[in-house]
Amino acid sequence: MSYMIFRLQKAVKSNLTLICMALALALSFGVLYLNARNSRTLTLEVQTAENLAQEEDAVHKMQKDLSKYSKSGDAYKLTKESIAENKGEIRKNQELLRLLKEKKWQQAYKHKIADIQKFKRLAQSEDKSDPELIASLNREILLFSYLKKHPQPYQTDQPSKGIQFLFNLNEIYLPIIFALMGVFILSQLATDSYRQRYDLTSLLPGSRLADLGEKIAANFLTLLGVFLLINLLAFILASLFYGLGSWDYPYLVYHWHGGKSYPAYIASWRLLAPALCLQLLLLLQLASLTELIAKIIRDKFPTLLIVLLLTVGLNLCVYVIVPVTKVAQWLPSTYLNCLSVSSNSLAQQVNNQAIDFNHGVITLTVTIIITCFLLLLPSLGKRKRLA
Repeated sequence: MSYMIFRLQKAVKSNLTLICMALALALSFGVLYLNARNSRTLTLEVQTAENLAQEEDAVHKMQKDLSKYSKSGDAYKLTKESIAENKGEIRKNQELLRLLKEKKWQQAYKHKIADIQKFKRLAQSEDKSDPELIASLNREILLFSYLKKHPQPYQTDQPSKGIQFLFNLNEIYLPIIFALMGVFILSQLATDSYRQRYDLTSLLPGSRLADLGEKIAANFLTLLGVFLLINLLAFILASLFYGLGSWDYPYLVYHWHGGKSYPAYIASWRLLAPALCLQLLLLLQLASLTELIAKIIRDKFPTLLIVLLLTVGLNLCVYVIVPVTKVAQWLPSTYLNCLSVSSNSLAQQVNNQAIDFNHGVITLTVTIIITCFLLLLPSLGKRKRLA
């Protein structure tokens, strides 16, 4: 226990840890600032007001053009019809804007769903309809249907409120950044006890099993502390400036049926437990893997390079190399983005439905067991020789 505490103190006092923390927090606060700035122009109220202004401008221009046409001509009739249609859209947008300002969410979302369905019908009526556009409109219908059923304010895809910002940060930005940061910190920590490729901790009294346990525990607690601190500070700052958010706000997930993925929305809190479970296993796997590579290589920079290739490198290969994608469910590096795995969005993105929470737990657990066994193997062999 004393060695574990000593190692944790070294990690806390390390300049590298402080630099990595500062960079991660700077990134988080920068993303929060950009999200807050962009979200002001992406709210439903702003979008509706812009649509209303465009419709009014269009009506004004068409009314000017009427004087150019003969009242008995087709152009005059078509323009009159367009004016009437646009005025109808103006009334709808005015009504939607009123409902949003009065926070009558159910009625407002009912209007919004009707508008999207109308646009979807127009898109489907075209000869060459865009499948991606149709899929996007279907997701919007599902989103606003959920919000209609569970009335609450709409938040943009670039949220700034505490809870939603935390989910956004951990889905898009932190997975790779945190993996890079963790590998740098652990590589220094795990190789610091080697001098000319000799492990100084082997001179300490006590069993090798206890020594190994303390090393992995120190690595794990270091990663866990850094991860929690970054998320906690980001959450507090976002909540203080922009509000807490909602645990019931919808989160996009995918369900698989018959080899096809289907989108759905569930409350955000339902993803919390599986994502945290995977995150803890991932931290433990990274802690044990770095210790194993350090024990084999016994040099800081080669250890850093190899662990980076086995984690971040393989994770990026999942997206671009088809043979790797097919077996990605058995690669621990696939599960760096715990939220995307838990929501099945990663499986949908790479078209491998086997990448899910269950496979993640199995793969990471088996990898941890194998890694720990390999770490203990030299000690077990030494015991047999002494016996």
